Amino acid sequence: MGAQELKINLIALTDLIYVLEEYQTEISKFDNSFDKSYFSGDKQKEIVRRYLKGITIKDLTLQFDCSEKIIEQILRNKGLEIVDNRLPEKKERFRYQKKRKN
Repeated sequence: MGAQELKINLIALTDLIYVLEEYQTEISKFDNSFDKSYFSGDKQKEIVRRYLKGITIKDLTLQFDCSEKIIEQILRNKGLEIVDNRLPEKKERFRYQKKRKN
């Protein structure tokens, strides 16, 4: 992929910076768990690889020291569906016998 270029009019640049700063304060008011960490492409691939191996999101948050929201967002951005990775508990089945009529 080639490099992309973004051109911004200098007159609008100060207004754009102001708006972005205002949104940052608004977001931080509602979400105190706002995490500024950034995961490189390699770390994102590692998260996906471990998730596909069956490691739960909760365990991934411990391994990568981040919130569940970030892990879920990375997985969704990679096109993965979020599912519960725990194995279902085995239920015992009881077989009822019908009473026979003589």
